[in-house]
Amino acid sequence: MILSANGSSVEITTPEYGYTSIVHMPINWVETANGWDGWDNGKGQTTYDYRTCKIPRFLFSKAMQADLVDFLLDSTKGRNTDITIELGASETGFFPFGPDKGDVGNFECRILNRMPTGVLDNPWLYFGNEVEMVMVSAPQYAIPVQVDQGDLQIGTVDGLMYPQDGIKPISKYGLRQDLTLSGAVNALDIAHNQYETEFELWANHSKAAALIDHLTGTVRNNDVSIVAPDNHFLYGAENGASGNYTSKLIQSSIEIRHIEYDQFRIPLKFWMKAVA
Repeated sequence: MILSANGSSVEITTPEYGYTSIVHMPINWVETANGWDGWDNGKGQTTYDYRTCKIPRFLFSKAMQADLVDFLLDSTKGRNTDITIELGASETGFFPFGPDKGDVGNFECRILNRMPTGVLDNPWLYFGNEVEMVMVSAPQYAIPVQVDQGDLQIGTVDGLMYPQDGIKPISKYGLRQDLTLSGAVNALDIAHNQYETEFELWANHSKAAALIDHLTGTVRNNDVSIVAPDNHFLYGAENGASGNYTSKLIQSSIEIRHIEYDQFRIPLKFWMKAVA
């Protein structure tokens, strides 16, 4: 890929898998006695969202490392200015700011931080770079045709894979019991049960792109229906092995880790508002 600014450019290799794209949404979440409530400072729009990319391992030859340093430290080139990431017209497999933004075209970004290593023994005479950048703009990108992987549905996105690392239901029964100095039980019961769930979703590019686009666009802090088939136990045994759960996504940022070719991992946390 090519980095360019102010009429200058430098060609570098794409990063290794393991980088993380993060969608930051201006939503404040408050946990009340009756569940979660959110305030979207973006008024339900993506206008005030921003996206960052954390790359733990860029590997460059000594010549490429020298060219990059020269480009980034020269005020007539890429120092203290927006930089264009030129990925070209063919698929690169590098999705700097999320699978829904694509891996082709020109992205405008600002490099926030770069931490280089010393020269490496393995691979010999290469340099490592840890880089964090923020997206300024992205090219138009069409969500690809979805390839089904399973039978879980979140909102309008179906065919999602069962979470491979399992599901972690969180039950809050609204009952607090404390022991006094004499050993007697003092209890406070608000008579309200609350259920949440956490899981890491594995998805191919098409499913990850569709899901991120849906969660950040239509869903945000609105209700979302999750349809879990038999034996998912999404919100614990007491809420059924399967069901149609009215839920809320209770997180202000979404991390998308691109771990290997066509495989993304997305940690998600939902609150169960109701179960059909």
